[in-house]
Amino acid sequence: MTRIYVLSVVVVALVVAACQPDTPRSGATSNAPPPNVAPGTFVTISEIKPDPKIPLRVGEHVKLHVVAGYMLEAETGTVALVVQAADNTNVAQNMEVISHGNGKSVLDAEFTVPDTRAVQVFVPIQAQGQQGGTSIVDSRAYRVERK
Repeated sequence: MTRIYVLSVVVVALVVAACQPDTPRSGATSNAPPPNVAPGTFVTISEIKPDPKIPLRVGEHVKLHVVAGYMLEAETGTVALVVQAADNTNVAQNMEVISHGNGKSVLDAEFTVPDTRAVQVFVPIQAQGQQGGTSIVDSRAYRVERK
């Protein structure tokens, strides 16, 4: 439960930070990356199937397919696929080791939709040896309907 709460807080903090002007109120210029992240590192979901606009149904078998574009400044790292229910329980996951530079990660997972209100899909990127949690993550959410 704590992991998703932290990820949610990080995502909100990143969105708020992205909406801030480049020049802080003090007049000093700062384009520093989030803590524990190399400058220029990012991940973004470029393709996801099934379409998150279409609700999932409790008990349905889902084959999730995600393509994520990334830029990694560190020598090596990981891109992961984490699927969780509304109560933050793990539903499915997958992970790929990646190398420095730009790339695409294709991640698949299969699961049966649990009895929940929503299913959240997270795609975090993390540099190898990075201390603490990741602060670079993209996500999508599916509404879940009962049969």
